[in-house]
Parts: sequence; structure tokens; C-alpha cells
Amino acid sequence: MQGNSAATNYNIAYSRTINPAILQWNEGYQRQTIRLNVDSRLNEKLSVGVSANHTRGVQDVSAPSFNNFYRIDTDVNLRELAPFPAVNGFPYVIVPDSVTLYTNPLYSQYIGDNVVTRGRTLLNANGVYRPTSWFSIAADANYDRGDNNQTTYTPRGTPLVTGTGGLSPSLGSLRVENATNEGFIGTVTGSLSKSIGDLTLRLSQRGEVRKETNNELATTGTQFGTEGLKAMSQATVRTTANSLTDYRVLGSITSLGVSFKERYIGDFLLRREGNSLFGAANRWNTFGRASAAWLLSEESWFPLTDFNVFKLRYSYGVTGLNPGFSSQYESMTSDGTGAIRRGSLGNINITPTFTVEEELGLDVAYKSRLSGTLTFVRNRSEDVFVSVPAPAVSGYQTQVTNPAQLGGSIIELTLQGAILANPKGLRWDVLLTADKAWFSTERFGRTCFDDGLQFKCDGVPVSEMWGNMIIEDKSQLPAVHANSQALFDINDDGYVVPVGAGNTWRDGIAKSLWGTNINIDGVNYRWGHPIPRRTPDGVLWYGKIGDSRPDLRYGLQNNFRYGNLRFYVQMNGQLGGNVYAKSNQTYYASGDHPDVSQAGKPDELKKPVSYYNAAANNNNLYLKRFVQSGTHLQLAELMVGYTLDASRFRFLERVGFSRAQFDFIGRNLGVFSNYTGLNVMGGSPTVRIDDATYPQTRTLTGVITLTF
Repeated sequence: MQGNSAATNYNIAYSRTINPAILQWNEGYQRQTIRLNVDSRLNEKLSVGVSANHTRGVQDVSAPSFNNFYRIDTDVNLRELAPFPAVNGFPYVIVPDSVTLYTNPLYSQYIGDNVVTRGRTLLNANGVYRPTSWFSIAADANYDRGDNNQTTYTPRGTPLVTGTGGLSPSLGSLRVENATNEGFIGTVTGSLSKSIGDLTLRLSQRGEVRKETNNELATTGTQFGTEGLKAMSQATVRTTANSLTDYRVLGSITSLGVSFKERYIGDFLLRREGNSLFGAANRWNTFGRASAAWLLSEESWFPLTDFNVFKLRYSYGVTGLNPGFSSQYESMTSDGTGAIRRGSLGNINITPTFTVEEELGLDVAYKSRLSGTLTFVRNRSEDVFVSVPAPAVSGYQTQVTNPAQLGGSIIELTLQGAILANPKGLRWDVLLTADKAWFSTERFGRTCFDDGLQFKCDGVPVSEMWGNMIIEDKSQLPAVHANSQALFDINDDGYVVPVGAGNTWRDGIAKSLWGTNINIDGVNYRWGHPIPRRTPDGVLWYGKIGDSRPDLRYGLQNNFRYGNLRFYVQMNGQLGGNVYAKSNQTYYASGDHPDVSQAGKPDELKKPVSYYNAAANNNNLYLKRFVQSGTHLQLAELMVGYTLDASRFRFLERVGFSRAQFDFIGRNLGVFSNYTGLNVMGGSPTVRIDDATYPQTRTLTGVITLTF
């Protein structure tokens, strides 16, 4: 509901969202939101406004994860009715696969009691006073409070699946987590705008104060004394953990905008900030930005008259990244018996990470129909946070310092315009985006070490993948086998495997060789199993196995319109770059990957589960074999819409509508790729890893908009 008068506008809105769950016995997610906005012009010089927004939501958290479903073979019926009286009221078989002995994920959901309630309140008050046409003072105050409460409960006596596939009654558990965060931001800004001939100046000075607190409390109770009573007082063992963080910011921001003849443009900003997250010795720091633009198309001598806009621009800026709350403080832990252990040595000298970024760009518009931008960005981050071993004499384990320096650059291209437009109402607009990035590590500032897929070391780009590999060529065998390579064979997976004299990798079943050991040159191997590659010193080989950086990322949006009909399609993708298929490795190691199934294979090609476990090295290492191409094309969104106007469809007027709009929207409709894992788009730009998490869901939405 909204309304307005000569001096006041108001808006009141209420919304309710219900998202049903896809799992049986899960109540999904519900949210209610109410918003209020009031703006009023009290007189010619003073305007004020207030707004309030409150949201409350309840989510029934899914008890089983995606992995709980994916690891179960597709031929297992999760809805197979229990042959005996239902246990705990559950109608299906609790352990549907007698081989894996996994719990039926539907049972996990059936007994699951995991509810999250969230609330958020946003308040804002603002005012602007304009004593003259060229000067104004604005004040703004914001309050933000969030509440997050989660309760996870398993009643005493609930049957749980044991490691042998049997059932054992739970002793009961209850976990209650409460988290509250509050934030306040207040600003006062004075602005001056003045034109002197062809010169226009805009000067502003802003003061800012900010405060944020986060309070978390979690209590876990186990071994309940009473069945059916959901109360922490019934737990005979209780543990509690809590944390409180509180930080403050004071800031002063000065900005100056300059424009001469509307073709020479400059913009400058200086920020001085005091932040309690900075170390005590570096509490105040300075950031800033300077940019300039030249509209050549406004020059009388510019020869390319078909270009409505032809602008060169350049900017240089310094931004900062805050250190963690605890980085400047000494941290210790207690084991509950009175013993104190030292953890991280605080760093009173810690500073923010400073990132210097330069941007050079060209903006063009051709005949008011085609426009584009070409941008080159180069950045360098100094004082990057790195956790290093603390001095031994301190007794602490680690210390967060600022020794590293990282860099990178990116080229971005954007083209958009009307491909087709005619008087009959047919129009086709296209937006094309593309970018290519580079990353570098100029200095890391400590001894090199492996960090997951990354190798943190001077000169090694953060996008590179480092890990181990399985031997795939006989030249990679240890030197001790230089004269006995004939005793190894290369199988259909491309692995070098030990087979012995007179055998091939196909003889495992025919000669009953699977499950046996073979000794070659004094080294024992499991027959037919993959072998990790080692260096001449006998340690596991370690090196670059891939690179997350793509050769090109791109996006394409098409918008068609004909009369009242609308059609929109968006596609995204990339060329080149690698993705680590951790999902494949995880399920190879557990025996749950479809490749592990040997059904339908001839005996000479069959391999045991232990073979795939060895190929994944029991999921303990990052292996080159699981690095795949990240090239893909995603059909990200498709929309079809049609609008009915009362001027043409008279029945709308009879029911009180002036217009009716119908839209059908599909998102994440498909991904085209040769990737064999779960999610080719998994991970981050610098660490592309598909880690067996739930892939993006496909959504179909219908929207009806009625205008009175």
C-alpha cells in the first residue's frame, strides 16, 4: 500500500514466502517481511525520512546431505516398505543396501529435528538540509540487528544405525545455538556544488562512525535421563561455548569532483580510517582514489562523428582488507581441567591488506545503437595476511603477519546494442561480456607449504593446482625397475600397474591374480593396482597438476520483444582452465562412483573395489588424474512473457484490471560440458574444486502480475 501528498510519500508492504521442501517429512522454509517507508519535505530547505524493515523466517534444515543420497547406488529403492512392523513409525527399510550399510537418508530426515529461526530488523532515519542551492548537509543513521537460533534434537531411544548395519537406541542429544549481531552506522555529510564558467566543482566532507557486535552461545547436551522430554535440564552431560566480538570504526571521507566543459572530468577521494581491527601500533590508515576521464566525442575536432560517445578513462585507487578480529590478540585455550595452552601470538603491528588498483578504459557508443567498453585492470595487494610459525621462545604456535604480496590483471570487454529494430515492434537486443585474468604471487614471505590444492610460495600464482600423481608412463617408475619394466603393464585407464612375468592387466580374474601381492626388484605391490609416483629420493612426487585460471570467461544475453511478447535468454561459460573433480575422487575412494560397478563388463576388464580406492589414493591426496577441463556453457536463464492490456482485452476492465502480465522463468536449465564430475562450476576463481557439494538446482517459476 502506498500513497503520497504534496509533501509526504509513504509505502507499507507485507510479503509472505513459502518454499516447500523436496524431501518427505521436511517442512521447507517460510519467511514473512514487513516494510515501512515515509519521506517528507517539511519545508523548502529540510527533508526527512524514516524506514523500517523486519523479516522473520523458519527453516526446517535437511538432515541428509547431498552426499548421503549420491553415494547410494541408483538401483537401491529408498522407499522399499519395511517387511516387519515399522521401527519408530518409519514405513521404509532403514538400511536399504546390505552391502554399504548406509542409513536410508529418508530415515535421517524422518528422525531429524533441526530447525533454524532467523530474524532481522533494519531501521533508518535520514535528513537533508539545504540552506542554499549550492550547499547541503545530510545526516543518516542505520541500525541493523540479526538473530539466528538453531535447535538440533535427537530424542533418547531413537533407533540409530550402527557400523554393522544394526540398530542401537540413541542416548539423546540436544544442541541449542543462539547468535545475535548488532550494527550501527551514522554519517554526516556536507556537500558543496559550484559552477564557475565552464568549471563545475563538487566537494563533500563526510564523517562516519560504525559499531558492530556479535554474540554467540552454543550449548550441547547428551545422555538424556528421560525419553520424550526436549529440555536441556534432562541432559546429564552438558558443554557450553560462547564468543563475543566488538569492533568500532571512525572515518573521514573527503571527495572532490571536477568537470570542465563537460568533457574533462576528474574525481578524487581521500579516506582516513581508524579501525579497532587494525593493530594497536597501526590503528589509523589512509586510503584513496583518483580518476580522470576525457570525452573526445565532445571535442569539435573529433573526426569520428558517428560515435555519440568516445571516452577515455583512467583511475588509481588504494583500498584495504581488514584483518581478523583475533589477529592482534594472544589466544589461549583451556582443556577444562585448568590447563592452559597457548595458541596464536597476537600481532599489535598488524595492518590492513592494501590493494593498489589501476584501471584504464575506453567507452564508446556508435550511432546510438551499439555501445561497448574495453577495460584493463591491474592490481597489487601488499601486506597480505599469512599465518607463520611463532618464535619458539614465545611458546605460541602461530602468528598472523603481513609479509605477502600478490598481483593480477584482467581485460574486460562489453558489447551491447540493438541487432534488429523495425517499426512493426520487433526488437532484438544483445549484451556480450568477456574477460581474461592473470594471477601472480610476487612474494609470500615465509617458507613454502602446500595448502590444499595451492602451493603457497614466492612466484607461484594462486590459481595453479599442485598435487601428486599416479604413474601413467613406465619412464616414471622408480629407478630400481629400470631393467624390469616388462613386468608392468598399462591398463585401459592409462595407469601403469604391476603384473609380473607372462601376465597382462587383463589376467586378474582368469588367473586369480586379484587380491594377491607381487614382488618386483624387492618392492612389494598389490597385483594390478595403480602406483603413486615417487621421486628418486623415495618421497611422493609433488608438482603442478593444473590451473584454475580459464583462457576466457564469457556471457551472452539476448532480449527479444515483439508487441506484447517478450523472450529473454542468458548464457554463461568459460573456455579452458581446470576443475578438480574431488567429487569423483571421493566416490572412487568410498566405492560409490558408477565406474566402480562392474556389471556388464567382460571378466578381463573387471576390477575390484580396492583398485578404485588405490586410484583415488583413499582420497588422501590431490591427484593429477582428477584434474579436468573446466570448459562449459551454461543456459543460466530463460524467460517467456506476455502482457495483456485492457485497451485490447476488454474483459480485464470488467474485473477491475488495467493490465495483466504473465511470465515463465527457468534458471540453471542446463550445462553443456565434457566434465564428468558433479559441478563444473564449483569452487572459487582461484581454487576451482568440485567438492561433492549439492549442485545448483534447476528452478521453474511462474509469475502473474495484475495492475489495477
